[in-house]
Amino acid sequence: MGLFNPNAPFFADVSLILQIVVLVFISLAMRVKIKRNYKAHGWLMTVAVVLHTITILAVMLPSLRSMGGIFENVYDRFAMVTIIHSIAGSIAEILGVFLVGAWAFSRNINDCFKKKQVMRVTVVLWLLGLVLGIYVYVMLYVPI
Repeated sequence: MGLFNPNAPFFADVSLILQIVVLVFISLAMRVKIKRNYKAHGWLMTVAVVLHTITILAVMLPSLRSMGGIFENVYDRFAMVTIIHSIAGSIAEILGVFLVGAWAFSRNINDCFKKKQVMRVTVVLWLLGLVLGIYVYVMLYVPI
């Protein structure tokens, strides 16, 4: 039984909530970056990436595996949205881990400035994954 919808599994709702929490952390990280507090920006983004990783490993991958034949008809709207969601989220995850790792092991903050375009691409991909993930949730659990 779900938190928002009785048709949704509990873990689908937990995943949705955690991704909204990740959005809050990303928003806070962008805010502190504007104030030039780069250390706080790095720590907030680290928390966002860790939460995203936990959600992927604990909820999203098992959910995707349980869907079985979803990829038999890739032209199906649900399959296409799920595939694009998975690809965008996976690339954002890989880039996020790379960026947080580079920040954690960087000796000079200027090294991070060189990765500004990668950071922007990562946020856009993550937002695309979030929007499509919400759409997948709606398609699965919200009666229309």
